[in-house]
Amino acid sequence: WGVCAVSDSMAMHLVDRQTWPKQSSIDFQLKNVIHNFHTDPNYKNLPTLEDRLYAAITDLLLHLSQEVYRDSNGNEYTIDQFGIDDSDGDHRLTVHNVCRDNPKIKAIPMKGWAPSASSPELPTPKRGSGDKHGFQWIEHKRKENARGGKWLQGNVSEYKKLVHEGFKASLGTSESISLFDVDNPISHQMVANHCNSEIPSWRTVAKVDKQITGFLAWTRKPGVDNHCFDNLVGCLILANYVGSQYK
Repeated sequence: WGVCAVSDSMAMHLVDRQTWPKQSSIDFQLKNVIHNFHTDPNYKNLPTLEDRLYAAITDLLLHLSQEVYRDSNGNEYTIDQFGIDDSDGDHRLTVHNVCRDNPKIKAIPMKGWAPSASSPELPTPKRGSGDKHGFQWIEHKRKENARGGKWLQGNVSEYKKLVHEGFKASLGTSESISLFDVDNPISHQMVANHCNSEIPSWRTVAKVDKQITGFLAWTRKPGVDNHCFDNLVGCLILANYVGSQYK
């Protein structure tokens, strides 16, 4: 998980990051995790993987909702909006159930959308659907299951590009991205590795009247994790969703 603070002009600062259950090292690969739902004493005795996942996500939301973050001037902040990636289709219902069962915590399921040759642009909501849309995202209100509920879909290809552009921007400027201060730069090695885990390439779809249409595709390098990259992408989408704006 990652916690980001974002300005009205989309300057984003990574405030904190970790895993749940917590790992003994801040830099690790998914294949080398020490604690998981099967070994953690809080979850290992629950009957099914869905029960463990539901309990762990709920505990994490409650934990983070009580966290207070302070800036250099001593001002205190709490998390305004949570987003939970539900792209793992096997557990999507569990994520939706957690969000709906905890109404006091503002959490919304999120699903990434990537362009393709047949669909190079994020579709616009149909009239009368009740869906909201913003910069490269759609808030869907149609039912995902019998219990209904809204969920957020974002163009991850576009926002991955914006994350890379944000790291190149001058610190503190609009749309820039920065990381929390550390004594040892190795603490950010995992973030750096993940943010460089995917290679962008332009895919041309058509050329009509000298106008080239296409999309940016991202390909993950073999054997490399990208979770911190996904966290930053998700936080950017959420920030725009709740009101921060690109110029």
